[in-house]
Amino acid sequence: MKYLAYISVLVLLGLAELISCSKLPHIIFIIVDDLGWNDVSFHGSKQIPTPNIDALAKDGVILNNYYVQPICTPSRGTLMTGKYPIRLGLQHDVIYAAAPWGLSPEEKILPQYLKELGYATRGIGKWHLGFHHKDYLPVHRGFDSFFGYWNGKEDFYTHFEEGVGTNGLDFHDGDKNVWNYTGHYSTEIFTNKAKEVIHAHDKSKPLFLYLAHQAVHAGNSYTPMQAPPEYVSRFPHIHDKDRRIFAGMASALDDSIGELFHALNQSGILQNALLVFTTDNGAAVQGIDESTGSNWPLRGSKYNMWEGGVRGVAFVWSSLIRGRGGKITSELMHMSDWLPTLYSVAGGDVKTLGEIDGHNIWPTICCNTPSQREVILHNIDPVWKVEAIRKGKYKLLKGSVFDGNFDGWFDKEGKKQENVPFTKTDLKLQDKVYAKLSNKSKVISILSTTFSNDQNHSNGYCYQDNQNKKDCHHLTDSSSANSYQKKAFSDLEVDCGKKPENASTNCKPMEAPCLFDIESDPCEYNNLAKISPEIAQELEVLLNQYRMKAVPVRNQPMDPAGNPKYHGYAWIPWRSTP
Repeated sequence: MKYLAYISVLVLLGLAELISCSKLPHIIFIIVDDLGWNDVSFHGSKQIPTPNIDALAKDGVILNNYYVQPICTPSRGTLMTGKYPIRLGLQHDVIYAAAPWGLSPEEKILPQYLKELGYATRGIGKWHLGFHHKDYLPVHRGFDSFFGYWNGKEDFYTHFEEGVGTNGLDFHDGDKNVWNYTGHYSTEIFTNKAKEVIHAHDKSKPLFLYLAHQAVHAGNSYTPMQAPPEYVSRFPHIHDKDRRIFAGMASALDDSIGELFHALNQSGILQNALLVFTTDNGAAVQGIDESTGSNWPLRGSKYNMWEGGVRGVAFVWSSLIRGRGGKITSELMHMSDWLPTLYSVAGGDVKTLGEIDGHNIWPTICCNTPSQREVILHNIDPVWKVEAIRKGKYKLLKGSVFDGNFDGWFDKEGKKQENVPFTKTDLKLQDKVYAKLSNKSKVISILSTTFSNDQNHSNGYCYQDNQNKKDCHHLTDSSSANSYQKKAFSDLEVDCGKKPENASTNCKPMEAPCLFDIESDPCEYNNLAKISPEIAQELEVLLNQYRMKAVPVRNQPMDPAGNPKYHGYAWIPWRSTP
């Protein structure tokens, strides 16, 4: 039996290799900013309908046990290198404006690897891996072109980044400042740039398009929540003003995914494309970064290592694996896995990548083979003195950020209070909005036409009793929309069970390590450290082993010379030496 199982694995691995090597696929990698578990409707919340994202997720492979880093810079560094932040010096905080540091240019990153395999490499959107010296810029690190911003945030309309006592333009084409986009919304700009890249691309050469959206991260402090009025007005059922604007930001993002998918289809790239969608970290709940994201029902927020901060929204879609994937995989995965996975899909030999922390998860995505990953180091931050590690189903967490003020549970609107059920009127409005936006979805339209005759696929976007492919994707009323969402995504709703009365007090991570069984307790209600001390000790030993591998943090204080007022009120590389 073991021999047969071994042969079966080899067959599946061979299939994965065949798919990845028959013709190099175009790779479209979409990373969104601060998107929380409850900010997409395919996780069960209809407050903010995301029909384009939902349809792609359901038609692809949803990564339901996937983890990211708790904040921007570490997550992006891990993505680009396949290494944990502790091995990059990125394990503490993020790069702030005018701080002269970043991901070391000595680290070879994803676009450089793919470029060596013959890919055209195009980057759009957010960088946030350093820019104080030209060697840190994306166009000097493997990207043939890069249009976007280099800091962690900016105004969605003026494209100025406000730092501590600083303010300047942070919008660039390559290494040149661009001033002519004032008044234009970032999400729409980045979408149009991506469409330009797609339509101009020579399809005989494989394309790597890295689209790092600014949405749904808050903008500058003077106007943190920004969305076009026509998007905000879609959500009369959301009474909190900031959450309503946040919904507009998310809806604009969803439309962007539809526009991108449409462009890929029009250009002919879609038939041989692999599309990855991921968040960089959990949502910033109300009170953090002046945002109103939601990780409900998961615990915590961006910045911390509770599940709400590190369990990520992600899926993979490709015409190459339609009907082959597991639809929903609960295999353990991490942001560091993308580099070896995409390198393998692009025809590279993972063995040549050297010592990395990521695993090739393509056989799991493609063919349902078990993940090679058993351990995730969430992080070891020696400055904030917070660390967490996962092995199998158990997670050990020590320390906290912001004095533990965001260690609790936040409701469906990202507010720190017990979840208040939506009213019947609000629920009816949610269903109507979901139906209306679904009928406008370009992804649903394409899946129901271009791919409707795919006999190897089970029409995953259709969940009505009538299986007529011509009609089933039309959610003509709120009742059918409600039925669709309940049936399509019920398997993805996190069931926390009843919250015990001592949930908020049985774990005090700043005093002692806490242990959780994430499989049976995804909302981290029950601290098992005293019940299972031997498991806690095993994870402590593992943490110490990783601690021995850590390099010093690279963080540097802000340099006054980087202030944009000395550079024509634009953010530019200001140092002559790295």
